[in-house]
Parts: sequence; C-alpha cells; structure tokens
Amino acid sequence: MIQLKQNYALFQVLSDYIVKYQKKCFFLIFYDIINQCLLQFINFMKFIIILLLITLQYLLVILCMNFQTIEVYIRCFSTTDVQQKLILSLLNS
Repeated sequence: MIQLKQNYALFQVLSDYIVKYQKKCFFLIFYDIINQCLLQFINFMKFIIILLLITLQYLLVILCMNFQTIEVYIRCFSTTDVQQKLILSLLNS
C-alpha cells in the first residue's frame, strides 16, 4: 500500500510537470511563430522599400533626361563618385 501511494505521488509530480511543460512549450511555439511572421513581414517591407527607391531613382533619371541642362542632371543625383560618373556618362551620350 505504501508503494502504491509513492507511485501515485510520483505519477502526480510527473503529470504536473508534463502539464507545465506543455503550457511552456505551447507558449514558446506560439512565440516562435509570431517572431517568424514578424521577421518575414519586415523582410517583405525592406524589399518593397528598396523596390520603391529603385523605381524613384529611374523616374528621376527619366525626368532628368527630358531636360537638356546640366543643372537638372546635377540636382537629380547626389554628389557621390558613382553618381557623378553616371551624370558624366548621361551628359556625354
């Protein structure tokens, strides 16, 4: 009878532990799913912003090509080396 009570007590401890572990595990899985969704959303938004910036840059190039003055070319691009080379190549063409 004592052995049965000890086994039952051990069973209760183990079952309580399993219930607590399942709740914790569910929370961690739920947290991980939300975290992954947020990361995917952030990556998607980065992609959209980069796409919009590239589109804006090409629109500025098209706009600048419609005008035939050097000042407009310089205003449309910043003064980095790569963009200065692009301005010079546009002016030479």
